[in-house]
Amino acid sequence: MLELESQNVIGRWFHSSDEADLFLWTDEKKMIVKQQISFYGQVVEWNAVEGTKTGVVIEEEAPDQPTIKASQMIRFDNKPQVQPVGLAVDVVQHISALTKDEQTQIIQNFSRGRSQRTSQKRFARFLKKLFGA
Repeated sequence: MLELESQNVIGRWFHSSDEADLFLWTDEKKMIVKQQISFYGQVVEWNAVEGTKTGVVIEEEAPDQPTIKASQMIRFDNKPQVQPVGLAVDVVQHISALTKDEQTQIIQNFSRGRSQRTSQKRFARFLKKLFGA
């Protein structure tokens, strides 16, 4: 749990043996403030400041230094891609550890894309401090 500006944010991680991970960050009211799902190198992310983003996981290796493990970074697309968002929605619908309300909220967030951003400046500053977004 993180505490910023008198707000608590709780992070949760759901991991599948089939190369899929879902990360959720919720506020004190149990509202999702950020979510990210990755599967087979694809990433779909939503947060209240930037909306939905899609991208891929890139692994960088240091071939001349075998003792250093590869590091991962996400390369986001210039605009959200429809197919990865659709696949993310399909994956979320099959995560049995989520409640129906959580599944609905996650799917709605992904579907919002960039068109519906929060207008609360304080909330946006809070997220920027928390996630560096």
